[in-house]
Amino acid sequence: MFFTVLNQPYLSFDQFIDTKKFDLIIDDILIGIAESNNFIGPTQPGVGYVDKSQKGIVEIYQLILNDTSHPYHNLITNLERYKALIFIQYKWPTHILGRGISLRQYKDYSVKQFANGCIDSPAIKNFASFMNWLKEENIFEEIGRTIIFLNDSFSFPIEHRDYNDIVNINRKDQFIWINPLGNKKFYIREGSKKIYPECRFCYFDNANLHGGDPVAYSSFSIKVDGIFSKSFLDKTGLTPHFLEKTEINS
Repeated sequence: MFFTVLNQPYLSFDQFIDTKKFDLIIDDILIGIAESNNFIGPTQPGVGYVDKSQKGIVEIYQLILNDTSHPYHNLITNLERYKALIFIQYKWPTHILGRGISLRQYKDYSVKQFANGCIDSPAIKNFASFMNWLKEENIFEEIGRTIIFLNDSFSFPIEHRDYNDIVNINRKDQFIWINPLGNKKFYIREGSKKIYPECRFCYFDNANLHGGDPVAYSSFSIKVDGIFSKSFLDKTGLTPHFLEKTEINS
């Protein structure tokens, strides 16, 4: 099943956003990444990844935490979370989306779109220009999880979907996905076809499979979850999408 957005595979936000003002802060974002090296850790694809030959990195982390008889339980428990994830990344075969920097981290995935469901991470201080731009654009009424995904040359986000069960099929997260330099080879899969967004700012239904192609250079993207402001919903015409329900035939 492929889920469209207003009968399109994705909705470009380029025409609704001051992209010129954003271009002025790209260097600040890159400086922020350089200054946040101590906060970079591997990122988790969730349970909806296609290749089941390996586990997601957070899956392994949770399995070890919950198993007091595991030989690495004490070691993993005594490490800070991001350090434990790095240890697991290199210790066992795992799936990751790449590396990432959390600016705002959710307390629980189910409330990642709410401001009070997230907390600022230490790295956010290095991205004041971006957070100010985000607020000035009035895209969100509430800003939730905010993360920068980093991919080194020839690394790529594995193909996955954020939701793959009937319970969450109508969740329809609200978020903006940003490809600041336009050079990440991100795609949304529709059957055998890969659809590459021809824009730098967009929204798509994250219950669809999505991933990225490896490229010979480093790239990064930014994803901001939240609750869209009424003015942004009005100008993008997105309100009907979030009211739409998908019928599930049992």
